[in-house]
Formats: sequence, structure tokens, C-alpha cells
Amino acid sequence: MYNWIVLLHVLSVMVFLMVHGVALAVAFQIRAEKNLERARGLLELSASMYASLYPALVLILLTGIVLAFMGNWWHQGWIWAALILFVLEVGAMSGIAQRDYLPLRRALGLRLVVNGRVQPAAGPSNDSEALALLERTRPALLAAIGGVGLVLIFWLMILKPF
Repeated sequence: MYNWIVLLHVLSVMVFLMVHGVALAVAFQIRAEKNLERARGLLELSASMYASLYPALVLILLTGIVLAFMGNWWHQGWIWAALILFVLEVGAMSGIAQRDYLPLRRALGLRLVVNGRVQPAAGPSNDSEALALLERTRPALLAAIGGVGLVLIFWLMILKPF
């Protein structure tokens, strides 16, 4: 049973990374975008990925917790460090993404999801405001947080250093 849970854990990480890769590609592309219709399309593409992203994220967490019980690792420091790092990474990336992309979606006249509630699209604001918000996005910061955090979590899980 343990190996099946490991497989499910690894597969959920794969799904998460594939889906999140779309969001990351969009984040880098949209920063340089000057065509607001294309920006709208890119943001809608990114948003469409979240139907798979969040279930994969939850499955990563749940299978990781199950594996920690199966491996009797709760007394080891690496599991707590990995769990804390996971929560901090999700929180930091979500906070930065919401701060950057919710105002942008609003300015582009796209529907919003705030605190799990869908808010209808409002009319787009002026083009100069939307372009300024496009330029203020921080995809490199998101990529750095995600990449460094992922490497650290992999290091903790594989090497179990403490």
C-alpha cells in the first residue's frame, strides 16, 4: 500500500507542475503583452488550469501526510520543515499572485474569484491602467519562490537530512 501512496503523491506533483507550468508561462508572457485582447485570453487560459491545480495541490498534501504516518516520520525534523515550507510557499505565491493578478483581471474586465466566490466581470477600465498593471506583475519573483521552495522540499524529502 505504501508504494501506491508514493505513486499517487508523485503523480499529483506531476499534475500540479504541468498545470502550474501553464500559469508560469502565462505570467512571463503577459508581462510583455501590449495587446489587451491577447492579455485577456492568456489570463483566461491560466485561470482555466486552476480546476486541476487545486485538487492536485490538496492531493499532494494529503498523500504526504498519509506517507508521514506510514513512515512514522513525525518525530523527524525534515518532515516538519517540508510541511512548513509547503504552507509558506503556497501562502507567499498565492498572496503575490492575488496582489498582481486580481487588479489586472478587474482592469481587463474579466470575472474574478475572491475567497472562493465568483464575481461577475465589470467593464474594462482604461487601457493605460491595464497596461500599467501588466508591467507591475512579478513572474520572476513567483518563479524564484516556487523553484527554490520546490528544490528545498525535494531535498528534504529525498535526503531526510535531520
